[in-house]
Amino acid sequence: MSTLSVTSDIAGNSGFINVPINKVWYLVHSSSANRIVVHTRDQEYYLMGPLSYWTFVINNTGFRFTEGDRSASVNLDNVVRVNEVFKMAYFDDGKNGCMLSSKGYAELKKQLEVMNKDVVFG
Repeated sequence: MSTLSVTSDIAGNSGFINVPINKVWYLVHSSSANRIVVHTRDQEYYLMGPLSYWTFVINNTGFRFTEGDRSASVNLDNVVRVNEVFKMAYFDDGKNGCMLSSKGYAELKKQLEVMNKDVVFG
């Protein structure tokens, strides 16, 4: 099982925690925290470095993440619903979502169609 070594607090006082990549819903760059925020069902975690780097590395580990916009990367395997009007990707609870740019929405939709994944568009 592939994991990300993350921290549970912005400063890193908690030390590293290993989070399974398949549990990650999306990554988003927070300019106020100057960190990548890793969103899962239960918690937010933190990474350092460029979002594009982490998306590239995660994809080269065998996962399928796509850039939802310039500050977010979405785990395609965890998307269950996409709001076409508001350009939002939703995950298994259907409540938490990640905003997408128009370009990111088009790319996400294209990749989900190629995967033939059962996702609700509406």
